[in-house]
Amino acid sequence: MPLAPAAAAALAAWRRQPRDDAADKAPFAATAILGAAAFFAPPAFGPDLGAGEAVRWVEAESADWRLLLEEKHFDEADRNRWLRGATRRGERLRKRLGLRSRAGPVRAHIAKTWRAFQQVAGDRRYRGNFYLRSTAAPAAPAGSGNRPDNALAEAVMIMRKVWGAPASKAMERAIARYAVGHFHGHDLSGYAARIACEEQPYPAAEIFAADGAYLSPLTRDAVSGAWVENFVSRRGADAIEALYSLELGQAIAMCSDCIPSARNRSSGPQGIRRRCRIRKAFRFPTK
Repeated sequence: MPLAPAAAAALAAWRRQPRDDAADKAPFAATAILGAAAFFAPPAFGPDLGAGEAVRWVEAESADWRLLLEEKHFDEADRNRWLRGATRRGERLRKRLGLRSRAGPVRAHIAKTWRAFQQVAGDRRYRGNFYLRSTAAPAAPAGSGNRPDNALAEAVMIMRKVWGAPASKAMERAIARYAVGHFHGHDLSGYAARIACEEQPYPAAEIFAADGAYLSPLTRDAVSGAWVENFVSRRGADAIEALYSLELGQAIAMCSDCIPSARNRSSGPQGIRRRCRIRKAFRFPTK
């Protein structure tokens, strides 16, 4: 993948940081670079299989998951660790989403190599290091620490299993980010309010791309997740399914003022209370 998009995204986030707080520059820049890598870098697949060697899968199953993992790259201990981690993460995701039904175990392929991932996906047309198609089981590349390379993957799998296909993929992703509950280690509301403080408060139509305008995926991911978080604080988790099943315009109208603003900012991603200062000279263009 070209490095230019990742560099541009990192630069955009760097220009958002406050110039009068030197202690906060390095952590926010590191977050920007990690975020850019998460969106633009290719999956961190391990060594591929030999040209003539077929991909073999081995099953790991629990009440909540029915996983097929690459046999060559997951021994029994690794499979059990992955299954325990998926079960633990799934419980937290279900609680955040207010899910009472499980609708049976979620089926998914977990791939360590590109060949295995491609066998399930069939082509390169996937987004965010995660592949999901209604006619096939989802596939997720394996990241470090026995978890998917994409933090949103398991939330999307669970929602689709219980609620079916979403009315809006943009809202689906926002709800998945809310379910995860953080953005690269930072709380959603603090990160989104910081964007509003140092860049500008974006209207919901821009955040969810309802108007078709381009917006940095880093900004969109964090702020849309915070929008859902505000929605849940007002309407409760039981109303999330309605967001998921409504067309995007109708869903946004349910909480038109749920975008976090700079006025609501009491602490940034570092948890440091400070007055919001915006230096217009460093504002990054949004169009």
